[in-house]
Amino acid sequence: MPQVEVMDGEFHVFLEHEMTKEHYISCFAYVTSNYAQFVKLYPEQNAECRFTRRGHGAVYAYCNRHGLYKVLV
Repeated sequence: MPQVEVMDGEFHVFLEHEMTKEHYISCFAYVTSNYAQFVKLYPEQNAECRFTRRGHGAVYAYCNRHGLYKVLV
């Protein structure tokens, strides 16, 4: 499951997950009732990003093998 920490008014999202060409997290998304932000990830980079905090919503992570993970924030 993705881990979310609040840092400097932002959400720092990270996931302990392998990031090989065969198995990786392809994206993170932060979605509220009126806002969405998307970050594309690539194999061999770290599975982490930051989102500007815009209220309550959900953070999603998509694994190319295991599907969608969701964390409420």
